[in-house]
Amino acid sequence: GEDFETHVVDLQQIGLEISYSSADLERLKEQFKDDPARWEHITRNLITVREKRYRELRPNEADGRICNELALMKKDVRHLLRCGELKYRAVLDIRACHATFWSGYVLSHIYNGGPADSVSAQESSSSSSTPHYVPHIGDTYSKTHSQTSEEKAIEQEHRRWVDLFCSERNDPREVIARQAGYGDQAKVKQALNETINGSKRYGKLGRWMKGRFPNLYEAWSKSDVKKTGPQISRLFETRLMLDEELYRSADGMGIKLAYEYDGLGIFAPENHEGLRTQLDDLVRQITTRAEELWGIPVVVKVEVLSSP
Repeated sequence: GEDFETHVVDLQQIGLEISYSSADLERLKEQFKDDPARWEHITRNLITVREKRYRELRPNEADGRICNELALMKKDVRHLLRCGELKYRAVLDIRACHATFWSGYVLSHIYNGGPADSVSAQESSSSSSTPHYVPHIGDTYSKTHSQTSEEKAIEQEHRRWVDLFCSERNDPREVIARQAGYGDQAKVKQALNETINGSKRYGKLGRWMKGRFPNLYEAWSKSDVKKTGPQISRLFETRLMLDEELYRSADGMGIKLAYEYDGLGIFAPENHEGLRTQLDDLVRQITTRAEELWGIPVVVKVEVLSSP
């Protein structure tokens, strides 16, 4: 619930310390000498943590996220952070998070009357109204309603979307780049993020989505598409990444999780031989939980930081 979620982030901020030498600062300054805006942001990050000038913590009403200093911090300086005796050692990140949940979000309109009637990010995970899309999409709904051919087609498209974005073998952005005619995978990432929030800048991606997922695309276009991102954060991302059991499990391993919206920072002992095994276990927990809740086994990327 909300008290737990705020407590997690509050502990994170209270416990944060930052340690850097003049050599660290010179290295960062040299790295960003041609990007003064980024260097200014980094400088503010360092001062905020050092002097603990934190903002008030509260869930955002639109997307359920809890804005916190670590999530706002540039990745370039997170390796300097400590939480007590633990050092910032790794990052877990849901690959293409919002895009992964896009088809599930669309189905929330069809089977649950829209996201306003769906279970919110702050409600208990045991709620009977939780939408579970695969393999029993709209299970309660279908018991009292014979599916139309259009609804069956939408289910099939949803399964194909989930298969694409939850593939362990292929990066969906590489697949889309090839099929939609983009030469740059990074361009696809930007196009996905903007398109699912209502932007029409990326015509090739829009045509790809409409051509390969016509029923989902049509249903989505009838919604308030500009609310897609915040609603995905509220209904899926935040609920998954602030799952209480995940944080308890990490505590039992002797490590700490830092909430970073669609990712988690990992604080662990500096010489921690079992870290990779523990990270793999956390990844399994996240994937399993997402599948239990929505039938969408998200792919979680793991990055273990090296010393600069």
